Amino acid sequence: MVSACGCPDEQHSVAVEVMETQQAYPTKSLDDGSEGLDGVPCATKSTLTKELRLEKLQQLEVDAEIVRGVPLQMTLRKFGKMWRVSPLKMTEEARNNLYKKSVHIDSFDVFLSHTWHTKGRWKVLSLLLQSGLRLALLAWAACVAVMFVLSSNCLLPLPFEYISRFGDGTKLSCGPWCLLGSFIGHGAGLMLAPYAPTFCSQAPMCFLDVASINQTDKELMERGVYGIGGFLSKSKEMRVLWSTPYFTRLWCVFEVAAFRTAKPAGRLAFRPLFVEVGSFMCAACAYFSCFLFMFSIPLGSVVAPLACYAIALVPVYVLIHQLRQNTAVKYQLLHDLKRFDLAAVQSHSDFDRMFVFTAIQAWYGSIEAFTQFVQGPLREELLESGQTTIPLKYILLPLGVMVSLSLDWVVALRCAHVPVDWLLVELLTSCFSFSICWFFVSFKVAVYLCDRCARPVFPGRLDNLQTFALFALFVMMILGGSIGYQSLTGLWAALGVAITAFVLATLVWLKVY
Repeated sequence: MVSACGCPDEQHSVAVEVMETQQAYPTKSLDDGSEGLDGVPCATKSTLTKELRLEKLQQLEVDAEIVRGVPLQMTLRKFGKMWRVSPLKMTEEARNNLYKKSVHIDSFDVFLSHTWHTKGRWKVLSLLLQSGLRLALLAWAACVAVMFVLSSNCLLPLPFEYISRFGDGTKLSCGPWCLLGSFIGHGAGLMLAPYAPTFCSQAPMCFLDVASINQTDKELMERGVYGIGGFLSKSKEMRVLWSTPYFTRLWCVFEVAAFRTAKPAGRLAFRPLFVEVGSFMCAACAYFSCFLFMFSIPLGSVVAPLACYAIALVPVYVLIHQLRQNTAVKYQLLHDLKRFDLAAVQSHSDFDRMFVFTAIQAWYGSIEAFTQFVQGPLREELLESGQTTIPLKYILLPLGVMVSLSLDWVVALRCAHVPVDWLLVELLTSCFSFSICWFFVSFKVAVYLCDRCARPVFPGRLDNLQTFALFALFVMMILGGSIGYQSLTGLWAALGVAITAFVLATLVWLKVY
């Protein structure tokens, strides 16, 4: 069987050292182009055997008869079931049903390259964010807008009370409705993305080995496995779902080498899984903290105003520790690239090793030349692409959470029928200056420090102190910003702070991106 994305792995783990494992599968006739027992059309027998490909260096030759793709959206349906279950753990019927989902096409929009040695849930999360972010943001805006209109017109209950900074400590009623709308919008947008229709263009057709290569017919499987180079030749983009084991797999390395040879100007997009994992953790932590803050408001009114912040910021400690560990994975991946050694990649088939090494020697001149290519130009290309940091588009997720919480304070003021100046001050300070600009600056500082301090100075339990130091700095920035905007009640002062915060956030954005 093939490892994901055309990265065949060892025969016993995900078996695409196919020849030994194929014997477990029934052989169907390939001579007459008729249908097999399962109803899947059988291809005619190909003369382009793996031995002929090796002998005549035809690793990039296209076997057009078996070029089959599946819509990228379809692979993410049912919570990414295609990705979460290894082919080795599927029944023959299940593998055959996956193959039926693919259709014959002329070329691939995306060739998804990955290894089954990485858990499928991280790949599902990565692809969901990559493909569903736009819908998630649109759904967020729609849901927050609906909740804002309903709650500001007093159509929803406002169960909590807090002391306003305006007037003489007026008590106002508030509710979590915009924050709840934000949560529903983000969640529904991501969950519905695999099922959403595409209005402006067709859904991208991708190569996914478990669906594009027949997993139940040994001859079709062999043609698919050793025809991966041909599939890459018909691909507009190769998207690498990069994880730690990736460059230790023989066939994954072959895919990178083959795509760069077949498509020198083609788009080779590295998508490190830790980027989307880190982005998701940030959004989840933002929700956890904001809901804690909202529901601890009664306690803050009784004990102390800062009690809400103390409770809400507890999850941030966990987030910072996880971000440090996540960043450590990045450095490990870059370190592995710098010390890449083709001779050390894993394979359990001598023929596969000869098949791949012969092709790479023909394409790059020597094994050493390809090794230097991976260690040098390929690594530098990845670093220059900026794909190893959390991009601005993903930062919009936690920013949206913060904005939705601040809109709940605006709702509280509207329902209290306060002067318009108070509403403008709240929008300028809470919504814009703090929730967008200052939070963005604080977030980038925290991510930068997590990156610089990813490796523990003192291993073991003392490493928690290192995390706590970063946590304390982030807390001081957030509390300082919050106390600062809470002290502003004048419109002109609020406008000045908004301009200053915007300039600062812009400078940070220009410096980083």
